[in-house]
Amino acid sequence: MQKTKEAKKIVLTDNTVENIRIMAPYLDETSQNRVFGMMLEAVKSAPAQVETNCDSTRGVL
Repeated sequence: MQKTKEAKKIVLTDNTVENIRIMAPYLDETSQNRVFGMMLEAVKSAPAQVETNCDSTRGVL
């Protein structure tokens, strides 16, 4: 007799990072490393976002 595993229903969201977290356990180690590398490359190539608390009208922090 063959045992079958009941598939867990996967519910994805509109949040890409959350979806990666949900799906990561289903990937083998090689695939997890590939996704991690793609995420690092995406972060590295993203334009820098600089936040400042400077009041530009008075020129003070």
